[in-house]
Amino acid sequence: REEPRTPDLPRHVEGRDRAGPRDLGLNEHANNVAILRALLTAPPRTAVPPLTFEADFRGEVFEGDVLNSRVAEAAGVTRVLLSRESDGKEVARAVIAAVSPPAS
Repeated sequence: REEPRTPDLPRHVEGRDRAGPRDLGLNEHANNVAILRALLTAPPRTAVPPLTFEADFRGEVFEGDVLNSRVAEAAGVTRVLLSRESDGKEVARAVIAAVSPPAS
């Protein structure tokens, strides 16, 4: 099984997260908070605030789904991609960047 190709992200998996019962909303899909948590905790280092954060939700996550994260960091920008381990489908991606302080 081949993972979806994303040119700016490494092919190896950085981390794994499993959707549990507490992550589910009324529709029995993982809620946005669970997906955002997975995106924000995937990078190996914690970025220093202030930050910009842009997320794109691309698929559904159900209880028991294992999410694999791939992370790329360059020039103060971190890109994260989450995909389901079972079928490789991308479920979310994010760009996290440090905000430059205003010029004095």
